[in-house]
Amino acid sequence: MNIINTSCFKHDDKSFVVCFGSLKNNVNLAKEIINTLKCTNEDGSTIDIKLQHRENLIIIEMEKGHSDIINIKTSKQEFKNVVLHFPFENAFEGFNTDINIISTMCRMYNFRLDEWIRYHLDLGVDKIVIFNNTKNGSPNNKGDQDNDPDMSKVTNKYGNKVLVIDFPYRALRAHNWNTVQSVSLFIGLHAMKKKAKYITFTDADEFLIVVNNDIKSFCANNNRTFQLHSKFLTNKGNNDVIDNNVLQICNYVGKDSIKKMMIYTENYYSNYPFFCFFNPHTTQHKMNHSRDIFFYHCWVNNRLKYDESMKYINLLDKEKKEDNSV
Repeated sequence: MNIINTSCFKHDDKSFVVCFGSLKNNVNLAKEIINTLKCTNEDGSTIDIKLQHRENLIIIEMEKGHSDIINIKTSKQEFKNVVLHFPFENAFEGFNTDINIISTMCRMYNFRLDEWIRYHLDLGVDKIVIFNNTKNGSPNNKGDQDNDPDMSKVTNKYGNKVLVIDFPYRALRAHNWNTVQSVSLFIGLHAMKKKAKYITFTDADEFLIVVNNDIKSFCANNNRTFQLHSKFLTNKGNNDVIDNNVLQICNYVGKDSIKKMMIYTENYYSNYPFFCFFNPHTTQHKMNHSRDIFFYHCWVNNRLKYDESMKYINLLDKEKKEDNSV
């Protein structure tokens, strides 16, 4: 049995477990899960639960007093020995709560991850939270991963600047991988929101651009949540070897990419603890934007074809970065 999306975060005296992914296109399955879902403690005793069906996710709310290991059963599936809490409680101890954090999820990404971490730390990102999805059992993603499952070879170099969370879950059958990604970001926000001023949701092939190349100053001078515009960036060749060199070869600007979120955490201190933007790939209307911060989404080789009309840019040349035209 595959354990899917059975991850929890702590909120005050309660725990909330995100147990199923997007059910937008399967209303009957959602109803069946809600009608038959039951939870028990590790010793088999019944847990009183409340169910929330928000933003196409089914979420179990449990009052305090349950054990840290539970069993979840529906008429369709059964999950046993689900561990409730990730070890966020001691993350980034000793750091100020006005820091800025990037939260992402990736798997088998050593050939890109080192460059991506270095770039954002140089930009002024204080901390990076990586949900490691390597052990989810899925095959390699069409060549967009390397063959080394041990990402600690990269992440350990950065000490307490990078927090890695083992996150081996896969999506509910017939649902996209970004269901699991959305859950990881949802957990990351609630686990870290009192440890940082800003949390930015991004992928490890996306590179932030900010005015004066200083994200610390941008965060210090703003107090609101933003939706970040983006454009694709690609290379001229079709068979370039990727080895933490994406910004050296991706110099050509393509069409608009999907927007992402940069969360001002104070907005979520006292809110009912269900983050309303579960899917970071969805455009949110009536959301703040800024021309001073955006990002480039790097699609390499055949993933995005180069054409001669594309504008040239070099993100490594800080003096000549393109003005934000997105």
